[in-house]
Amino acid sequence: MRRLKLLMLWNLNFSGSLNFLSSELGYLYWGKYPFTCLPSSFQAYLVELILPRSNIVQLWKGTKVLPNLTHIDLSHSKNLIKMPNFKEIPNLESLALEGCIKLVKIDPSIGTLRRLSRLDLKNCTNLFN
Repeated sequence: MRRLKLLMLWNLNFSGSLNFLSSELGYLYWGKYPFTCLPSSFQAYLVELILPRSNIVQLWKGTKVLPNLTHIDLSHSKNLIKMPNFKEIPNLESLALEGCIKLVKIDPSIGTLRRLSRLDLKNCTNLFN
């Protein structure tokens, strides 16, 4: 599935590890994503990253260059602790983090996002500045 552009998975019981996602993937929708981060080898053409109620602790380690990414939804991902640097995600328009109760910090680079029009931090009770 090297040319896969859209992947939608909901309530999938998944065991094992995830080592590969198509580099042409533009849309990833995975409700209850079971892993703590995306694969380190993952470098895609992402436009939308929708992982509500996931097991994510952090999206990825290090920096990812994602100029096409416009929407991130990690709402109700109760294990999410931190968000990445946003400098390489310049076209982000929407960031949904509602109910991310362990989230303690959002990278200050969020202030550089000129296209961000929706930021949902409802019930992010552990955020501090």
